[in-house]
Amino acid sequence: MANTVLAILGDSAVPSIALLYSRKYENLIFFYTKENENKAVQFSDFSKLVFPETNVEINEIPSINDPASIVDYAKKYCSELKNDFSIFVTAGAKQTILPFVAQAPEATLVSLLHSPLRIVMLENNIEKEYPLVALSLNQILATRGWNFNDTLRKGNQEFENITPRFDAHSGRLSFSGTSWLRRANREDEIHSLSKKEKKKVQNEDQVLTGELLQLAEDFGKNGANYSIKGALRSPNRAVLPPFIRHEIPLDEEE
Repeated sequence: MANTVLAILGDSAVPSIALLYSRKYENLIFFYTKENENKAVQFSDFSKLVFPETNVEINEIPSINDPASIVDYAKKYCSELKNDFSIFVTAGAKQTILPFVAQAPEATLVSLLHSPLRIVMLENNIEKEYPLVALSLNQILATRGWNFNDTLRKGNQEFENITPRFDAHSGRLSFSGTSWLRRANREDEIHSLSKKEKKKVQNEDQVLTGELLQLAEDFGKNGANYSIKGALRSPNRAVLPPFIRHEIPLDEEE
């Protein structure tokens, strides 16, 4: 088995850290587009701190909006790579990883499957599976500079009303926020709030939505599930981005 693997560092934090924790390769070569530069910097810092014995190389490739240039980059890079290598293929990075696959048809393909979470290698048309030791929530969060111990934190930021979860079986990360009315146990008063209270509720839930938006910047809109539990008034529901799911109580305001 080649001891070098090429992979894309995309929105989701799970594939890249799963590859690290699999400990199947001595050399991990990650590529990232300009759009994911911040994620690449954070992942580089994490890998150096947690896996100092693993050679992790991180390279910028052309923008996802310039697929022709990505193809040219992949062709040049693969032609100059002298050693045998594998390619890590994930569903969320097809557009950026397939040019590397096309330029190296003899390379071993590696993928990440869930239920249970495992690394799968295809060598000479023979599939080999390697179950992953269960990844923890904080291991996933740490790749983007976050940690959770009762409160979700990154540097000086604290998101007290958002709970992160990681399903190690499905490999899915989620962030769930709680509306102000749910936290105050006043959901039944949604129709009878005073004007002053309506303003307070609106401001508090705007902050909650903003925190979920910031998490989506770090973990990708498609890299995790985002939701708000509890009653939301119409002004706040109207501005929810489509990727943030609202779990609507039965008696909520229409």
